[in-house]
Amino acid sequence: MRFFSYRNKRLLRRIAWIALAVLGALALLIIARISYLGRFVVYSDGHAYFDMDQRLRRTQQPPETHADETYNYETVFSDGADTERPDPAGVQLHGYYISTTMLAAGVDEVRQALAEADGYNAVLIDVKSPLGNFYYSTSLVGAQTADADIKACDALIRALTARQDLIVVARVPAFSDPNYIEQHYAAALSIRGGALWMDERRCYWMRPDDAGVQSYLTAIALELQTLGFDEVLFDNFYVPDDPSIVWDSSIETPQAATAECAAALQANLSVTGLRLALGTTDPAVAENASRVFVTTERANSVMDVTEALSEVLPDPDAGIVFVTTSHDTRFDDHGLIRPLFGED
Repeated sequence: MRFFSYRNKRLLRRIAWIALAVLGALALLIIARISYLGRFVVYSDGHAYFDMDQRLRRTQQPPETHADETYNYETVFSDGADTERPDPAGVQLHGYYISTTMLAAGVDEVRQALAEADGYNAVLIDVKSPLGNFYYSTSLVGAQTADADIKACDALIRALTARQDLIVVARVPAFSDPNYIEQHYAAALSIRGGALWMDERRCYWMRPDDAGVQSYLTAIALELQTLGFDEVLFDNFYVPDDPSIVWDSSIETPQAATAECAAALQANLSVTGLRLALGTTDPAVAENASRVFVTTERANSVMDVTEALSEVLPDPDAGIVFVTTSHDTRFDDHGLIRPLFGED
């Protein structure tokens, strides 16, 4: 019997076609599976992983209404709309802060809480996270926005800054910004061996003595001014006290560099009309600020902080603001900002 007879050739061709069909089906199945799973890939800090529970926002249809139509702030913020805006310089602040956690959870709850609150003259709102993500529609080159409803955040900022009875302060983490460091490695705090220093959240920090960092912070402040904010607070305005950080600067100490950075920002913003607030208890830094914000839960430190900063602030009653979740009455005679909700 001939192996390559006509009948055997037909059988081999049939087997070959069947094999090709099976391979083609497998290939289509693999491609479909990859396409399906690809929707669940999450990229974070240079790594990729699967998150099967995440919402597939890309498949959702955009709302037909604009943010202003969806969020009718006029009915929420009507009280005091016709009153004269207070001069921020001499006002002791009493109000609430809106954290990034609140914004990420949903602006509707923030709106409701503000509608129910009374007796406040200030709102502090986080506009940037320690991860470097912005909570408004920024135009800064290379900036990244947070995983939140940014249009709703924009509308909330517009409504707050439009109120004449409020002093509205934008809070920005001063030096924690992994996004910026990923594009400017030389501007980062480092440790021995050249590796970049990270805090407990695994965030990289910027150097206060870096000219690019000072320019970047100034650009953020100027953009916030265009949004109508009365003040910008650069919070946590210090270099962490960690012995692993290598300080290789022409400025002798991190503390001196932080003070010089504060002075540079104050000089850059002095002609703009935007008030510079700093999160610090260091008098050398505080003397460059129009107001200082001190985040603490320790009411027994109020007197010590007030006495130390009174030496450099002309009006301590208006110039010092405590940010706390505590309801200890020792805070009540001072400028005071507490959480709007959910963080007591």
